Amino acid sequence: MIRLNVSSGPAVSFRLGEGAAPGMAVEQGRPVCLGGQPYAGDYTVTPDVVDQVLPTAGKLLGEDVRVVRIPLYEVSNQQNGITAYIGGEKYAD
Repeated sequence: MIRLNVSSGPAVSFRLGEGAAPGMAVEQGRPVCLGGQPYAGDYTVTPDVVDQVLPTAGKLLGEDVRVVRIPLYEVSNQQNGITAYIGGEKYAD
């Protein structure tokens, strides 16, 4: 069930049925959340070789989640070419 309330003023609000995501409102063209728990985890993620999950389902985010680029290093090799290291850097002995 979705309930939509529209008034003659600048506010519009809607709520989803029981057990659904937090309700939202629009006040003077700006969305405002009416409920839910704040997210308290990391907001920056660096890709890895294993799956990662940020537990954000049903949470209110206070900022954007930032996914950092995968590190890429290029070096010359003995065959006069380029060797690329993706996700890490190889150091000479």
